[in-house]
Amino acid sequence: RDCAPAHLTSRGLVAPSLRAPRPDLAMCGSSFVVKNTFLCAVSDEPETPPAGGRQRARTEGHALSGSWPLLRLEPLEEAAAGAAESGAASEAESTAASSEARCAADAAEVLAFEAVEDLAAGGARADAAAAVVCEAAARLSCDAVGCHAVQLALERASPAQAEAALTGLRGTIVAAARSRYASVVLEKAIHVSGRAAAECVATELLGHGRDTAFNSGGSCVLRALLEHAAGEPWVVELTDELLAEDLAALCCHKYGHAVAQAVLSNGVARQRAMVVAALRGDPVRFAKHRFASAVMRQALLQGVPPECQALAQDLMAKAGAVAALACHFFGVEVVRALLQVPGASERAFEYVCRSQHKLRKDVYGAELLRELGLPGPPGSKACGGGERARPHPQALLAVPPPPLALVAFPQGQVCVGGLVAVPQSHPCHPGLAACPKTQCFPHDVPPFPMGAIGGA
Repeated sequence: RDCAPAHLTSRGLVAPSLRAPRPDLAMCGSSFVVKNTFLCAVSDEPETPPAGGRQRARTEGHALSGSWPLLRLEPLEEAAAGAAESGAASEAESTAASSEARCAADAAEVLAFEAVEDLAAGGARADAAAAVVCEAAARLSCDAVGCHAVQLALERASPAQAEAALTGLRGTIVAAARSRYASVVLEKAIHVSGRAAAECVATELLGHGRDTAFNSGGSCVLRALLEHAAGEPWVVELTDELLAEDLAALCCHKYGHAVAQAVLSNGVARQRAMVVAALRGDPVRFAKHRFASAVMRQALLQGVPPECQALAQDLMAKAGAVAALACHFFGVEVVRALLQVPGASERAFEYVCRSQHKLRKDVYGAELLRELGLPGPPGSKACGGGERARPHPQALLAVPPPPLALVAFPQGQVCVGGLVAVPQSHPCHPGLAACPKTQCFPHDVPPFPMGAIGGA
């Protein structure tokens, strides 16, 4: 303000300073110094003397009373030598274990190869080999060659020998069902032994059915159980365990959907109704799913007629659902199944006919129209006019035969209605016109330029 011009000050254009007055640096017996850009207050009191005689904290009675012995540290060389000795011992043990396992695997492989040769030879030699392989089924079921040998042995084995093979697998059936090779052995045992093997496998899989259904090998084992012993109490209990949880996840799973299909084909009525009820929850979504669409087709084609008709009505309840499914890669297969459901096929066909204009623009819909004998207009690329399109055989059956042609020959013989008048020396085959030079041509393709009669 003091440095501002006089004319600004007189007019009141310069505001008075709002800054507070600086404090006195020498107040309260303290002084301020600047240390490393920090303001520090230094008092006049003397500094606290350093505690030179203070001892470190320690546990009472540890070293002073002598009740605890002092810690003795081993030299570094001794510790390193002990670690090396323990490492060498563990390495030797692991090497010995791996060599034993390798020897056992080699022996099993040799046994498997010899068993396959003996079983292929037939006769008493094959019977003896089957008995040996059934006794060692648990050891041979873990690789491709041994699995093949066990399957061949089970085909020739007696009921007692098959029971011996299953006895060797008891306690490991849950792991065997999820194995790539051992699951095939279980499936073969169920096919050969039937009820006895099904009881042995199903009782051990109780409590593990859900995880088994979501495995590639386990899915095949469960399907074999449903095919051969679906009505047995232990299989019914195992199937109820599968269906007790989320059925939508089972139908949409890569391996679980095959188990759901087996339930629809072989399960008891109550279990089939549960799967159909799950599909009716969102039928259009399931019909467009990669795996659930197969379950939907199975339910439409192999279910009880009332359940099939109810499921079909749910699929067609929404306007335009049939046309949308017909234009979908997986949904068109469901539409083909709909056209085979009694009581619903007429309505499905009517919806397809109403949506012809839309379906002709889609590759899947156009193929469906050709199968139903509903080809598009001539020249339509999507419906047969394209260069790569081929008409469906059923569509060809619906096309009327071409009109009869008139073919004129230079000598005056006239072909009317596919019958050609030629000299007796030249035979005439059905549908072919024989010319005097013994050259045969189709009756609708004239060998010479058309004359007056042909033009007429």
